Amino acid sequence: MKRLLIVPLVWLCAISPLVGRLAADLSKGRIVILGDSLAAGYGVEETEAFPALLQQKLEEAGLAFEIANAGVSGDTTAGGLRRINWLLKRDLNVLILELGGNDGLRGIAPSETKRNLIGIIQKTREKYPEVKILLAGMQM
Repeated sequence: MKRLLIVPLVWLCAISPLVGRLAADLSKGRIVILGDSLAAGYGVEETEAFPALLQQKLEEAGLAFEIANAGVSGDTTAGGLRRINWLLKRDLNVLILELGGNDGLRGIAPSETKRNLIGIIQKTREKYPEVKILLAGMQM
């Protein structure tokens, strides 16, 4: 169990200051995390997944943000692109885009991954031009 928590906790430590900076000019809002098993919390309790831990950190900092966890284990950038319109039906202020790792594991061409990520970002910016976007990367 401890090994399963290492990656999300390391990731949370890296992302918390970034989200804080993204949200600095906002007093409240909605953060959508579009991701894969890291966001979904595969192998850990829901309260131990990084979106829940990030929600806790934001509350401790006195920031009134709602985290919407749109993580799906095994998801790819193509899946995220298919789902983004549904996610954009509700307002959002920050999009954390945490997809691409499964693309690499499945041998999807980096050019296709890039095209899908650009599509997600474009659709989000079209609907919410002022949205802050954090693109989380994975090394392959």
